[in-house]
Amino acid sequence: MRILIAIDSSPFANEIIDEVSGRSWSQDTLFRVIGVVKPTGSWDADQEFIHQARTILNERVKTLSSKLAEHQKVQTDLLEGDSAEMILEEATNWRADLLMLGSHGDTGVRKERLGSVAAAIVNRAPCSVEVVKLHRKSLQLK
Repeated sequence: MRILIAIDSSPFANEIIDEVSGRSWSQDTLFRVIGVVKPTGSWDADQEFIHQARTILNERVKTLSSKLAEHQKVQTDLLEGDSAEMILEEATNWRADLLMLGSHGDTGVRKERLGSVAAAIVNRAPCSVEVVKLHRKSLQLK
C-alpha cells in the first residue's frame, strides 16, 4: 500500500503524524510525506520560506519515522505551487492508494467544515482520501 501524507507547516500537522503513527500498517506499506509552498514572487522571501518549510517537514518526517516499525521507510518532498493541485498531481504520479491530509475548516472565515484545499482534494483525488479533522483545542494558544 502506498500512503501519501500531505501536511503543512502549522502545529495542526502533528495530529496527522499522530494519526498515522498510531495505526498498524502492513510490512509492505510505503509512506510519502509532502508539503507544499506557494511562491510569493519574491525570490529572497521564497527561499527563506522554503528553507523553513523544509526544516519543519524534515522534523515531522523524523518524528513519524521514529514511531513506525523499523522496516517501514518514509520518503519526503517539498513541492512548490498551488496546494490542492500539487497534492493531486503527486497522488497521481506516485500512484497513491490512500491520501491522508488534515482539515481545520478554514474557508476564509473560520467555520467548522471541510477546508477548501481538503474539499478540492476529496472531490478530485485519484485514490481514497482520509481527512483528519484537526482540533484547535489541542493547541495552547496564548
